[in-house]
Amino acid sequence: MTADDECDKDDRPWEALGAFRRDCAPHRAHLIKLLGILSMSCGIGSFCLGITAVGGLIFGITTCCLAGSDLHKMSAGLMDPGGKGETVIADARGRAGICCSILFGSLWCLFVMSLLR
Repeated sequence: MTADDECDKDDRPWEALGAFRRDCAPHRAHLIKLLGILSMSCGIGSFCLGITAVGGLIFGITTCCLAGSDLHKMSAGLMDPGGKGETVIADARGRAGICCSILFGSLWCLFVMSLLR
């Protein structure tokens, strides 16, 4: 190993195990967490009022898309990995919101159609 190789290694501390570049994009975990909570709230709320299922689907799909993109960027080292845990939890909440919205929204559609007969 030459002196130039040693110098190059010291100039890139972000290549060390567990380190990340300081000039990467900040995480959006708080925004994604909020969208996940909204998705789940609208999905569960659609049990009582079916129209909120539309909001649950919109928020849930948005949450899953943003979370997937951010997790991919975090694993590539392009985004601050500090919000990875919150992003994973928000992604799960978004998926749960989508499932609740589909389930309860379709039940409401069946209920309304049975009333219109």
